[in-house]
Amino acid sequence: MQQTIQPEVEGFRQALRRFASGVTVVASTAEDGTPRGIVMTAVMSLSFDPPSMLIAINRTASLLPAIEHSGWFSINVLGSDSKDWCHAFATADVDSRFNAEDWQQHDCGVPVMRGALSSMVCQVARPNPSAATW
Repeated sequence: MQQTIQPEVEGFRQALRRFASGVTVVASTAEDGTPRGIVMTAVMSLSFDPPSMLIAINRTASLLPAIEHSGWFSINVLGSDSKDWCHAFATADVDSRFNAEDWQQHDCGVPVMRGALSSMVCQVARPNPSAATW
């Protein structure tokens, strides 16, 4: 007889909180033209040829409708000196996260962070919705 192991969700969350990864701000533009963005660690390179990135965004994230609308987003890689800024961005009200002097608008309309270590502007190619993420 095969034994089924039930996942222990809280233990899994605790383990992932200790998993070091890069911190990014992923940003896009809402239908009304306002910038939207969230702090994300669920970002990875998928391919060099063609250059492709993968993001896993929660279906309830304030950013998702903006990405669905525009079809574009930016990935802005934060440095270790961005800890205070990152915390402020992550905890600020969604409408007050963007300060004009910290951001510039890319030709495709998405906000790009001026002080990021690097920024990538991406076009949505193949959304793959799952139970919790898009």
